[in-house]
Amino acid sequence: MTAFVFGRGWAARPSRKAALSAALLFAVIASPSAQAQSFLTIWQTTRANEPTLQASRFNLVAAEERTIQAAAALLPQLSATYSKNQNLRNYQQVQEPSTVTQEHFGTTTSAVNLTQPLWRSASRHAWTQAEDGQRQARHQLAGTEQELATRFITTWFDLMAARDTVHFASGQIKASQLQLNIHQRGLVLGISNEVQRDDAASKHEQALAELVGAESDYQSKFAAVEQLAGSLPHLTPPTFISALDQPLFTSLDPVDLWLSRAGSQNPSILTAEEGLAAALDEIRKQQAQHELTVDLVASVSRNDQAEAGNTPSQSGYRMQQSSFGLQVSIPLYSGGAQTAKVREAIALANKAEFDLDAARRTAALQVKQAWASARVSLGKVAAGRQAVTAANTAVRAALSGQTTGLKTILEELQAKQQLAAARRDLLRALYDNIVSFAKLRAATGEVTDSFIEQVQFALLDGSTPDADAISKIEMAPVKTSFFCNADKSKRLLPFAIPSDCVKSDMSVFSFRIGLGVNDNPSE
Repeated sequence: MTAFVFGRGWAARPSRKAALSAALLFAVIASPSAQAQSFLTIWQTTRANEPTLQASRFNLVAAEERTIQAAAALLPQLSATYSKNQNLRNYQQVQEPSTVTQEHFGTTTSAVNLTQPLWRSASRHAWTQAEDGQRQARHQLAGTEQELATRFITTWFDLMAARDTVHFASGQIKASQLQLNIHQRGLVLGISNEVQRDDAASKHEQALAELVGAESDYQSKFAAVEQLAGSLPHLTPPTFISALDQPLFTSLDPVDLWLSRAGSQNPSILTAEEGLAAALDEIRKQQAQHELTVDLVASVSRNDQAEAGNTPSQSGYRMQQSSFGLQVSIPLYSGGAQTAKVREAIALANKAEFDLDAARRTAALQVKQAWASARVSLGKVAAGRQAVTAANTAVRAALSGQTTGLKTILEELQAKQQLAAARRDLLRALYDNIVSFAKLRAATGEVTDSFIEQVQFALLDGSTPDADAISKIEMAPVKTSFFCNADKSKRLLPFAIPSDCVKSDMSVFSFRIGLGVNDNPSE
């Protein structure tokens, strides 16, 4: 059971715990493969490649270009034209004497035209509206990043919890198999009954089924991480190395303070505010379509028709013409279409106002739910700490009780199972602490790079061999042999129980598990 390696069970061996933890930390820092699969690097990959976030980024680029287009409508518009043609003209004189004249000649025309808007109210409002849209797209991008970060953190720790469950289920199989073997041997010796044996067999089958379910759930959670980050064929979920009895985040401000921050920082609220501003600009823009427009216009043109005049009797010519002045345009009637556009814009502004109200309510709900979840996670961590303490006490009591014949191996197994379950539940509470604080900070737009790095500091890649070795030393017996409490030095084959280990006044037998092939306490 490799998931629960940093518990209170190491309290009696502080030097070994410190040395092995330091060795693990150094191995991860020094290992390029471990660094390549770290929580932080996978998050960076996710942020660089996740489709929804990429779409939001390009939406911002498009909004920036729309702002440039809107501003361009207020700047000078300069154009140049040039044309060169060959002409065939048949000229017939209808009066007597009737004549027909055919001419071939070329013409060249060039012109430069300048228009400088002086008064276009609708264009000014369109520019303001485009700037509102650009800010709205920027807030949308920020909101998408916050949402993605929350999804990634939630999915990541769901994967870690699923991994822990797989390890716990594997340990349950070993424990249930050992219990089944004990009752089977006890049935042969006449100290267990068939009910106990069948119950142990049922629990073993249930443990096998739970492992299958845990592995399936792990694969599902792994697929969810890959959906965000892409294919991760070499990913090994890290181990949580923050002090097991302390949550990563402990400071929780009052909910009113979080609500106040969300009101001014929540990306959804800011997006809706800019959406309302853009809708109001749309009303003003459509109303301005009823106003006149004033432009400064200027042009320079040149016509070259040197080979022939406009009629056969005329000679060719070259003409250059310049003009400038003011151009005023007054809309008079459009069939009611423009008035309808104004009413449409007003309706959309009302919709945007209600969207803003909905965003504020949703943000408030998210803050309250995340705040309550964060508060509960702190309580669960405290309860989990106490449960681990109690389970460790039970294990020590079971081990010491075997020397006096007051405890049995079954009670020791049960105590160790409770300890493993308590550690698993405590890890889940620690994961929930991180996830709930991430959701709370996302509601105020505060899931930053420093927050992600803070989470990274609490994780240690479990892909190094030393991590597995530590877990085996702490939790699982390497080799199992049974000894009678009355004669600890006597060596027996596995599952062989001597008759002198069975006391006439005991309903169950008493023996213990030895870790390793040598039971010398000095080792």
